[in-house]
Amino acid sequence: MRKYDESDLKHLQDNYETVELNGVTIQVKKIPGEEREGYMDPWVIETINPAALTRADGAITENTNATLDAMMSQMSPEQFLVALRNVMEGSASDSTFKEELFERDIDVQLEELMLHGNRVGLWRYNVPGDESGLRPSFIHIHGGGWFAGHPRGNDNFLRYIAEKADAVVFDIDYSLSPEFQYPNGLNDCYNVLKHIHEHSEVYGVDKNRIAVGGGSAGGNYTTALALRARDEGLPLIALQIPMVPAVLLAKDGTAAGYTWDPSQFTVAPETQRFVPEIKDPQHDPHMDIMIAGYLGDADPSDPYASPMLAGNFTGLPPALIITSEFDALRLQGEFYGSQLAKANVPVRIIRYKGQTHSSVGNSTFGIVPQSEDCAVEIVKAIREL
Repeated sequence: MRKYDESDLKHLQDNYETVELNGVTIQVKKIPGEEREGYMDPWVIETINPAALTRADGAITENTNATLDAMMSQMSPEQFLVALRNVMEGSASDSTFKEELFERDIDVQLEELMLHGNRVGLWRYNVPGDESGLRPSFIHIHGGGWFAGHPRGNDNFLRYIAEKADAVVFDIDYSLSPEFQYPNGLNDCYNVLKHIHEHSEVYGVDKNRIAVGGGSAGGNYTTALALRARDEGLPLIALQIPMVPAVLLAKDGTAAGYTWDPSQFTVAPETQRFVPEIKDPQHDPHMDIMIAGYLGDADPSDPYASPMLAGNFTGLPPALIITSEFDALRLQGEFYGSQLAKANVPVRIIRYKGQTHSSVGNSTFGIVPQSEDCAVEIVKAIREL
């Protein structure tokens, strides 16, 4: 069952404010029952309660950064990423909210594709029923810093979207770093996108109504795919949905007008226990290791690695961008939205107050009301295609 009430979802739909940043309007959704500035959402606090998260082997503790630093000091960067991936997979669990949230059984299938030398897993979520018409689709790309993550963590989130949007939903099991570095994972996602577009009728998909989205590293891939398809003159994507995206991987140099501004983050004293510091992602050693593991010797200023650095945003698909208040990547995602808007690309930006980088979507679905609200917004956007 849900950890929250239907009234909390209604609050998120009905209670928001708008702010202007970099010339673009951002819809800021408020925490149900919390009006104070800089406070963390109580449902998020429950998910990061140290007593609930501490493992017997001490892999996850109250001070996550201290744990990461200890691991980093004992391993090479590549060993660290693989070890952290194992920890993340060991602590991952499927949420158990299917009976209450879903009215129909969803047909879930795994297909293995061999695309340009890489074996890629493709999960498909489909609502059984009338097959006479072609449906919109949502291609999801999971997060995990390019080195971790697995489609199973997105199961309920994607089932919900498939049912409520009456869409065919896909999830890509792409190649992970550091074993497979740039552009392997990006190529996997792009090749799957083209495969679905070319075989749209086989999948029951309307090739003119394909949305692509994902969180964090998946948001990076989403924005890169939009650029690449535009550059190659292929109308593959009708809507891009980057969620808490990383769109600037280069440490040196930036897009005109973008600055890291810590004054954009207000953290109440009571919240500092959970958010002790919000670091500029361009100067964060943990980000450095993930980016280096992904890019290897590739140029981080390549627009397909750092989409914010693309010189031209004209002709990109419309966007629904999701950001979180306490996420260090928030300023990147919202600035990317302003770049699209200045290029006359239709864009809507939603910022969730009280949320961290990993607390909206996927793994917190059914636990944090903003995760279900995010799915509701995605469903609305897909239905409007």
